[in-house]
Amino acid sequence: MLSGYKKTLRIMKCVILLICISMSQAFANLYSQEVIVNVDVKDASFVELIDVLRVQTKCSFLFNASDIEQIKGLNVSAENTSLKDVLNNILDGTELSYKYIDNTVIFIKKKVNSSEQQHKIVKGKVVDKKGNAMPGVSVFIKGTQSGVATDIDGNFEFKIEDKKGVVLVFSFIGMKTKEIIYNGQENIKVVMEDEQAELDEVVVTGYQTVKAHQSTSAVTTLKKED
Repeated sequence: MLSGYKKTLRIMKCVILLICISMSQAFANLYSQEVIVNVDVKDASFVELIDVLRVQTKCSFLFNASDIEQIKGLNVSAENTSLKDVLNNILDGTELSYKYIDNTVIFIKKKVNSSEQQHKIVKGKVVDKKGNAMPGVSVFIKGTQSGVATDIDGNFEFKIEDKKGVVLVFSFIGMKTKEIIYNGQENIKVVMEDEQAELDEVVVTGYQTVKAHQSTSAVTTLKKED
């Protein structure tokens, strides 16, 4: 009975702690929205702008120097604007976001979708030696089944791993299979070549084709030049 009571008490403590944390975060977010600032800076660095905000809000600002070194030339003109709106404005288009905790603004890097980070769209066109577009050419990554076929204009476009050294294979009936190493080219042009079959001296019969030295009957021999 006593052990059950202790277990219930521990659960209640955990619930209360979670509620307190949630309320603290909610109040922090609300405070960041209600803090009003007046900013007018031109061609300012990130640090210069943060110094202005620090004086007006009495907040602390935490960030890694390497994360903000590329944020320069800031032009911000905001009158009676919430701190939240100013921060959202200066971080728009950057890799940074922020959290507001206990009167402290913490700048952090945004989480990047792994599939977007590791893949890239490769485009190109396939033609023959005369420059004519070749529709229906198979284009795929070597060693995989991932690929597409060229459209009616010989164009292709598909997603591949964003890394160097990916081998693209181009194949078409009657043409030599071609392999190209992808190293980040924006557009790839591929010229396919005819596959020249080496003809052996053959014997044509009414029913089959055999090599001359294999035939024992009277036949007519046709050479390549005939």
